[in-house]
Amino acid sequence: MGKPGYPVRKLLAIMPGAGFLRRTRVFSEVSRRLFPQGAQNSQSSAEYLRKQRLIAGGETDYERWTNGVSLDPAWNGRAQCVARQVEAGSVVLDLGAGDMAIERFLPPECTYIPCDLTRRDSRTIVCDFNRGEFPKLETISVVTALGVLEYIYDARRFLVALAGYRAKILLTYSPTDFTPVPKRIYHGWVNSFSQKELAREAEMAGLRVKSIQQIDQRQVLVSALA
Repeated sequence: MGKPGYPVRKLLAIMPGAGFLRRTRVFSEVSRRLFPQGAQNSQSSAEYLRKQRLIAGGETDYERWTNGVSLDPAWNGRAQCVARQVEAGSVVLDLGAGDMAIERFLPPECTYIPCDLTRRDSRTIVCDFNRGEFPKLETISVVTALGVLEYIYDARRFLVALAGYRAKILLTYSPTDFTPVPKRIYHGWVNSFSQKELAREAEMAGLRVKSIQQIDQRQVLVSALA
């Protein structure tokens, strides 16, 4: 998880209840290391500082995720890869649905249920996972969560909620094996797990991890059963 003592590592160990001032001081130290002197007025630095304030307060980034521009078309490849793991006729709950790309790649006769921070269409169930909000649904066959866990402050609570659906879980994540700690804050990611740590966290949440496979240069796909 990066070099011992590096301030980002300290930050990622601090959860929202640890105190606003302590988190803010750590972020200030990280900012000085990530941006050279005089770069504080750059667009990159401004965006980093915006994320700094949100993460220091334990807040969800509503501004980013309610802006359709933030939904990267490059994520379609990930969705297509995950859809191959879904059987025909499945009832699929897509947590953090975004532009609902995975729906286009699902096999025949699947029922698709999108859930996100903001309404993407009339079917969307609106939830903020960082507030412990999850759809109360039964008879779900598959739960997908693509590029979501990185933005969850209480990862254990999120994984426990997934286990509660008693379904097949398809989860993508960018582990520290491929993206080191210093870069994670800039992406707005609020937790830091290696592949082994993620597998252990999932098992402790009540999931049986069947496989973890690398799907691109920085992401893995976790397949698990509750």
